[in-house]
Amino acid sequence: MLGIVGLPFLCPVCGPFAYYYGQKAEQTADAAQGTLGGRGMATAGKILGIVDSVFLVLWILYIILVVVLAVGQS
Repeated sequence: MLGIVGLPFLCPVCGPFAYYYGQKAEQTADAAQGTLGGRGMATAGKILGIVDSVFLVLWILYIILVVVLAVGQS
């Protein structure tokens, strides 16, 4: 769920949390040795967390660039 919420235009800060919880869910599913389902959803959450984290970094770099350019103009 955090991976979807963390999509670039909604809440990019959720990306690292989506990755963390996806990783934990994968580990839990692996430790259950097949008695727990949902490993695929955990993997999807982890991948979305990685994508969202990349967009978060790009968003932060964009904000820094805008601030530097605004200060340079004045």
